Amino acid sequence: MNVLQIEGLSKNYGKIRALNGLNLTIESGQVMGLLGPNGSGKTTTLGILLGILHADAGSYRWFEGQYPENEARKKIGAILETPNFYPYLNADDNLDIYRKIKGAPPQSFDDILRQVNLIERRKSPFSSYSLGMKQRLAVAATLIGDPDILIFDEPTNGLDPNGIAEMRQIIQDIASQGKTVLMASHILDEVEKICSHVTILQKGKLLASGPIGHILTENSFILLNSENNDRLITLLHDKKGVLNITKKDNMIMLEVDKNLSAQAVNRLAADGGIWLSYLEERKNTLEEEFIEITQPHHSFN
Repeated sequence: MNVLQIEGLSKNYGKIRALNGLNLTIESGQVMGLLGPNGSGKTTTLGILLGILHADAGSYRWFEGQYPENEARKKIGAILETPNFYPYLNADDNLDIYRKIKGAPPQSFDDILRQVNLIERRKSPFSSYSLGMKQRLAVAATLIGDPDILIFDEPTNGLDPNGIAEMRQIIQDIASQGKTVLMASHILDEVEKICSHVTILQKGKLLASGPIGHILTENSFILLNSENNDRLITLLHDKKGVLNITKKDNMIMLEVDKNLSAQAVNRLAADGGIWLSYLEERKNTLEEEFIEITQPHHSFN
């Protein structure tokens, strides 16, 4: 099921084109990273999807139009930019205000607070929280009402390394429960570690979208070595599923189609009397794909 379909979304701020005809589909269960530098259109996209901003052109549809807009929004939990809570209230009281605003029925917040590691500080005022704790309470607020899709805008922004690791684990745990996640970030490493799919934006334009490691191609890459690499290359040449063979640092790099596994390559070598000393199946890193997609721009920072 498609939980979100975006068609031709555009937004201008005066002469600045923040979004330029964005098309995007997110399927149920995906963890989609919206990747781009500041000014690429990430927050503008999320603002439109959450009804905070109005698009100049285009449209979007939640849950294939199965629910009225107000009902669809109850199935969405979101953090957009800086989380706002009452500083003198504790976690339970702040979350209960969010619950009432969202129109969710009364509930215990025990499980939510355990999930974001705040159960022991639930009765402390928000003003006493560290930045990481404030961010985790914001994540807790998104979980109220058991939404189907979670939206996070730069969830690790400003956190120290421990806070980043903790936030990453929380989002991964949420995704493991079958939730669909849309996460905007400018950090390549975080998107690669958390997300299953990525959409790359630059200056309001969609550059690429797809599974991480397979944006440019669905083919896989297999790195291997043996005592006789020349003979191994001859053996694998023209084998079904082998698309390209190159030497790389005294190793052999195979590009293979998605139907040829590393185990199958190992069997082909063994059947030819060659025993492999090294075998690794890999995909492109997000950095490799990003650099190729955005040339000559190599970094968002």
